[in-house]
Amino acid sequence: MKKNKLKRISSKIFFGVLFLSNISLISIGFSAWSIVGAASAETQIQVSAADVIDLNQYFTFVDSPAIFEYTSNGLVKDHAISSATLDGYIEIPFRIDIKGGKIRDHLSSNRTGFTLGTVLVDRNQNLDLFSVCSATDVKLAISNSTSEFSKTDYTAVSQSNAAANKELSSSFDLSTFPYLDESLVYFSVRYKVNFNVTDFKKEVYDKLSNGSFRFSFKAGGIFDNE
Repeated sequence: MKKNKLKRISSKIFFGVLFLSNISLISIGFSAWSIVGAASAETQIQVSAADVIDLNQYFTFVDSPAIFEYTSNGLVKDHAISSATLDGYIEIPFRIDIKGGKIRDHLSSNRTGFTLGTVLVDRNQNLDLFSVCSATDVKLAISNSTSEFSKTDYTAVSQSNAAANKELSSSFDLSTFPYLDESLVYFSVRYKVNFNVTDFKKEVYDKLSNGSFRFSFKAGGIFDNE
């Protein structure tokens, strides 16, 4: 494994590195992207270049994330707004881009894959998001040829989901990865969010800054040191 290359970490990064417990691990790097959802049925996620924090350019973001549509009265589903509609999706596309060579070049010779770690960070100041909603259904779509995914493409299921300190960490077992000979692979992680509230406006919407949900996202490849 090319440890020297993989351990290059910018001193400007304040998010740190994700470590999964009970095993000695290193990460090939993280990126983080601040995403903001506007409070309307035409929900948008605003991203600027200044929001992108990249450790070593292996993980980058492509296309725009998508967040569930909502208003003060509840979530939007099938073009209808209802306080009874309390579930939706957050989808975040990203990619591994080696920029030459192959992904397998960054694994030890006996490896056929790796573990992918993702972290959804709650950046809402007045709302403890993971206390009013659950996001245990976390799935991943993978492609070596396109960044466009449909709902049926989300076939990889997260092994674990743990919410603590306003962060939801998930991990995907990609120990048998079909694209090791590629230098560019597209991913999209999809969180199904279920709000466990009786009054969406009072318990959720009124606590949002300017009526917008705010998140950051981190992704990293996790490997054994051995």
